[in-house]
Amino acid sequence: MAVLALPARLLPTLILALLVIATFASATPSAPSYRESLAIDTLPDGKLLLAFDFTASRPILRDHGLTTKNASAPGHDHSNDYSLFPRTLGQILDAFDVEALELSLTQGRWHAARWGVPDRDYAMPPGADLKAWLRSGSSSSSSSDDVEKDSAETADRWLALTNALSGLVCGSINYLGTDLYARPALTFADREVTRPFVDTHFRHGALAREAVCTENLAPWTRLLPCGSQRGLARILNGYKLFDANYNSIQTRVRTVCRDGDSGRCAQELMQSLVVVADPMRSDGIPDWTLGALFERSIDSVCGATTEPTLVSITLPSTSVVGEYQLTSDPTRVVDASDGRRVAVYDVRGPVDIGIQYRRSAEEVNGSAAFKAFRNLSSTHSSSQHLPLSVTRAILGTDQDRGVLDVHLTNHHATAAIPVVYYDVLPWFLRVYMHTLRIQCRSANGDEAWVHVRPDPWYVQYAIDGVRPTVVEAAWTVPAGGQCNVRLDFDKAFVHFTQHRPDASRGFEIGAAIVTIPARLEGAKLAILRPPVHSDAAQGDQEEGETIRLVTDVLQVQLPIPDFSMPYNVITFTSTVLAFFFGTMFAMTVKRAFSYRMVDRHDAKGKVKTEPEIVRTEDRVKLIMMSSS
Repeated sequence: MAVLALPARLLPTLILALLVIATFASATPSAPSYRESLAIDTLPDGKLLLAFDFTASRPILRDHGLTTKNASAPGHDHSNDYSLFPRTLGQILDAFDVEALELSLTQGRWHAARWGVPDRDYAMPPGADLKAWLRSGSSSSSSSDDVEKDSAETADRWLALTNALSGLVCGSINYLGTDLYARPALTFADREVTRPFVDTHFRHGALAREAVCTENLAPWTRLLPCGSQRGLARILNGYKLFDANYNSIQTRVRTVCRDGDSGRCAQELMQSLVVVADPMRSDGIPDWTLGALFERSIDSVCGATTEPTLVSITLPSTSVVGEYQLTSDPTRVVDASDGRRVAVYDVRGPVDIGIQYRRSAEEVNGSAAFKAFRNLSSTHSSSQHLPLSVTRAILGTDQDRGVLDVHLTNHHATAAIPVVYYDVLPWFLRVYMHTLRIQCRSANGDEAWVHVRPDPWYVQYAIDGVRPTVVEAAWTVPAGGQCNVRLDFDKAFVHFTQHRPDASRGFEIGAAIVTIPARLEGAKLAILRPPVHSDAAQGDQEEGETIRLVTDVLQVQLPIPDFSMPYNVITFTSTVLAFFFGTMFAMTVKRAFSYRMVDRHDAKGKVKTEPEIVRTEDRVKLIMMSSS
């Protein structure tokens, strides 16, 4: 092999050229990318968990959004690359200085006691939930006046952002005004979705009454490079999706710089659709295929993908469900981190994926066919599937006052669980913070309740019509023990125009969030993780340090005015005025007159009797004649 010999005087020039090329390559953001994946798992009660993930990214400069020096230099601002990133969403993020964003539209409730501990925010509160990290305009050394001005500008940008997102996803997110959003300090502190050198303002708002339907799914799929025409989104049938037990449409945007300070940054968009479907609802048979679940099957691959399209199925244990077979041969079968086996399909063309269980004719024709399948005993204990259970209710039946009651139970007998409780209460619940009581007791129910002082804790007091009450408290639930949280409040009178058309239904109170660590000392949590998508996704997934449990949405009855009173007052007043005005008008305008009946002959000589008004002088004569 011949080796090219270079003169010694050219060697420094060559090294310098290589260094310049390497520096330029490291400073240039990576190319845009797009990938699709579907993860399927069988839940302990026999239902199916399907998690669709569509991830797109666009390269940006390290100082994107922090300076405008590159805006006037053509060819230097790579943030305008909308080949795979949706332009409509990207322009909204740039217009309102959004560093990161998380939006979910959820229908149904995640049953943690039956489905297990969710991961990656599979369990979202019902309705609309929005989290936004807005870039700060002031530095840490700014004066208090600058900070207040920046806070006011952040509130204005939040309102503008909610209006823009409302039009983008066809929802009611524009109702998330300042009286509904919060600034939590503890619950979402572990979120690493922003660049570490960027100062941001975090805002969180939720609309528990938001209804989710196909009107929200259609604009969401239009954000995908191939829409709903090709790829995994082709099987998203809205009629089947919203007939499921649980579905959550999620949109997440984060900004990451993977190479430190080299300038290689990207803005990632992950669109996720989480569905819990029941394949046994119609015929009681646990067999399923994607074509049967959605009445559509995978018939094509999106041409915009830069990575293989993967569909992975976590295979159920044969000791629990018996023998079964896959309807299509997988590309490979791998072992997950929790010991379960995962069948991975590298989708390249039409395929219908599913599972068919082997059973006898007696089981199929019997009246109790596969009833045991609905009561599957999990491979893990119930305490592992649900380490902590949370119930939340409002006590009291009157319309003047009430008590918020939260009950937490630790199902681990040996491991104490540190929790962070986060609750946002609307301003019309006038909370008395001095009544906040946190009491705990150990596994032995005979012991007395012990008062617990949370540390740390954060409280934002409400202002009528301006902002809600925010409560964040951290403490530890003892092993096998219970904790009870109580808070008294009064119910405020709201203007009659703020009531719903069905005022007796009341007002919804958004779900509370309880954050617990994913790893407990002396205990192992069986977290419901998605199957393996890729090596990179597997690595990101294992770094989760917290789990968030979502409580139920509450409804509260406020004092209801008598909406019929205006009608009654108007009717009564109109009647009185009619009688008074009618009488006075008759006495003022009407006059009395006399008439007599006279006989008249018509042209044919017939006699007709007609009334004739008696003139005044004739009436006087008649009166005089009658008196004489």
